[in-house]
Amino acid sequence: LTDMAGLFKSKVSIDFDPIFHTYTDRDTGKSVPSVTTLLQRAGYINARFYKGTEGRDDGTEVHELTRRADSGLPVTGSNERISLCMAQYSRFLAECSAQRVRAECIVHSKSLGYCGTMDGEWKIGIEPFNGATLLGDIKTGVTVPSWCKLQTAAYDIADGGMIIRPTRMRFALHLTPETYKIKTYSDDGDYLVWMEIARKFANV
Repeated sequence: LTDMAGLFKSKVSIDFDPIFHTYTDRDTGKSVPSVTTLLQRAGYINARFYKGTEGRDDGTEVHELTRRADSGLPVTGSNERISLCMAQYSRFLAECSAQRVRAECIVHSKSLGYCGTMDGEWKIGIEPFNGATLLGDIKTGVTVPSWCKLQTAAYDIADGGMIIRPTRMRFALHLTPETYKIKTYSDDGDYLVWMEIARKFANV
């Protein structure tokens, strides 16, 4: 596993505050809205999604523990639900011949005016992926939110990818105590919808 957060931070000249989850352009000193902030402004994310800390704290811990697991470090969940979700992550890696190759990358679209931190990219060996590297986002809620397709599209084109390469398949990795599921996204229309959201709400 290569942790790219520091490299991306330098490349995109963005400072990230993990406590307040805010991004600041180091060159201008101005705040840059996040992907989820723009999805909230556009009405895709209900503000209630961010109320109540227990579920979100569990999700944050699972994200951190998956990074440790990918680095070969021991992982111990703080409660049974987290431990079971981590067991499902181990199943995903083993059964899908998956390996995370980039983790927690800060991305910044200067042209569209937003930032975000994508969970990473995984190389997945099983069919139909056959060794392809996919941008993915880990979800631990009851369901995968419908806006995840726009979130992953936003991360994918933040570096100008819409111009320098074809759009690609992305996925949500849904971890629950009982199982794991891979939900893929491949609609080019997701990128167009996201770009319209960013153009309309980034400077609000």
